[in-house]
Amino acid sequence: MYKNRYCCGYTFLQGSPVYSILFFTNLFRQLGTSPDLKLYLAYEGQHCIGGIIIICCSNRAILAYRATLKDKETLAKRPTKLLVWEAIQDLKSQGIVELDFGTTHISNDDLLKFKIY
Repeated sequence: MYKNRYCCGYTFLQGSPVYSILFFTNLFRQLGTSPDLKLYLAYEGQHCIGGIIIICCSNRAILAYRATLKDKETLAKRPTKLLVWEAIQDLKSQGIVELDFGTTHISNDDLLKFKIY
């Protein structure tokens, strides 16, 4: 159910792996109380429609994981883009000077160019 409902549509389509709920459970069990692990969630009403996880180290951060409900209506709203924008503002106020947008499939030329510049 988790995989069918909460896979990030564009990540799934680009061939990136889908991590199990156990992976995230263990991640938060190990780092959940650390200020270096940040979870941002997007809600529509009372329903969570997307989320991102950012891991910080010193004055740098990585956008480690992102997920969106994979129905077309939710994907069209681009909730993770809003969350990334909110995270950038939050991280900047905390003294983070660099945000790594994570890995990208080699075939995604436009996104690779964007991340370089």
